[in-house]
Amino acid sequence: DHPYVNQVLDATKLYQPSSFLIVRQDAVSTNALARLQCFESGAHMIANNTDSLSDAFLLVSSHISDKSSEGHAFDCPWCKVAPMSLASLCSHVPMYHSGHSEPDRVPACCPLPKCNRSWQAKSFNVHLTCSHGSLAGTQHTLAPYKAVALVVCRRPKDGKFLMIHEPAALCKPTKDRPLYWLPAGRLDAGEGFVDAAVRETKEEGGVDIRVVGVLRFELDSSKTWQVVLLAEPLVGEDEMVPCKSVPDFESVGAMWVDVTDLEKLDSQKHFRASDPLTYFPMVDNAIVNDKLE
Repeated sequence: DHPYVNQVLDATKLYQPSSFLIVRQDAVSTNALARLQCFESGAHMIANNTDSLSDAFLLVSSHISDKSSEGHAFDCPWCKVAPMSLASLCSHVPMYHSGHSEPDRVPACCPLPKCNRSWQAKSFNVHLTCSHGSLAGTQHTLAPYKAVALVVCRRPKDGKFLMIHEPAALCKPTKDRPLYWLPAGRLDAGEGFVDAAVRETKEEGGVDIRVVGVLRFELDSSKTWQVVLLAEPLVGEDEMVPCKSVPDFESVGAMWVDVTDLEKLDSQKHFRASDPLTYFPMVDNAIVNDKLE
């Protein structure tokens, strides 16, 4: 539906491969299928609002201008952007490349000083963040049991639901584009399901929420506790709450989607898992018919 956007992305990617490509057009950012098509054509970010543009520009410029205090300089293994400090590399890689497949040229062992570790099944992006970036040296530990919180977040103002672009490395089998899912994640040590839901929705979707109900509670075949929680934005019902645009390690952005827009998406090709197709219509139907308890 937006061929000229994809043509511009294809041409820019070909002639300026180190560029950070942003699409800012309401007709695209509010269209679930068009967003995926733009990522396939090389877009790094779909801007949901103009404020997110300045946030992205500031980050990109900081990567270029940052100097390493230790005297080290690192190239990005994807796009060979000008040498950066380790901190800038750890910010650059998930921002630029979470939406696309990792290239074959990424080495099997970490090339960074005093590391040289193999990340085996993990992606370079995950290894970089956890071992050298924002999670390095933290006391971040998962709960001693397997437990996952999933969030169905509905915006009362217009009845739209929050969908996340999952990092491409998590989207099997192809791992080449940021497919859709719910805000979700494993519980950290000492964390409850509601706390995890609030944290994950903020990290992945950029939205502060309050949990208003439980939609499902189960122990799955892998002995993992899964709780699907119903939530809504913290702000008033009349507010049009924006969601995340700038990609990072947690997600490649988010969008508010109407239930009717799901009909244009393929359950196999466009989702990391089909939970939105299950829960969005269910909640929408229950609210419309005043049956949600």
